[in-house]
Amino acid sequence: MIPASKFKEPNLINEHRTDTNPVERHAEGYPQLAAVINSDEQSMIYRRFGFLQTRLLLNKQEEMRVLEDRLYHIDRYYGRNEPARLRSHDTCNAIDDDHKNIVVEIEKKYNEYAQLLTHARTLARFDKPRAADYLQLKAYFKRKAPLCGDKQQ
Repeated sequence: MIPASKFKEPNLINEHRTDTNPVERHAEGYPQLAAVINSDEQSMIYRRFGFLQTRLLLNKQEEMRVLEDRLYHIDRYYGRNEPARLRSHDTCNAIDDDHKNIVVEIEKKYNEYAQLLTHARTLARFDKPRAADYLQLKAYFKRKAPLCGDKQQ
């Protein structure tokens, strides 16, 4: 643990403001990598995690499909046995809240899905990095190996 008094030394607090070469002044590893990426807006290259986004979206779609199926079966049951329950929310929910509960759950899942989808589409619209910037960052990784093992990929 670093004592709090170390953080009050002016040279530690302000070192990033007075440097002519701010990248080299940062500690190796993530701090220096962050300085490299932050040094130029064109160098701000990050992973999109497209595969994980897709898995999350597919998972949310499956959750919604299951809820859609449950709602369909509830509607069919009431359509055959108690059709009045499908004509009025008051009648439908007077006996029990199964219909209301499933709709509330669908709304929650749908909103989660829409948020994930919106974020995925927003990230997909970001400009792709220029080849030169990508190659420059790749060369930095090869030259400095700023992270441990598989974290460099």
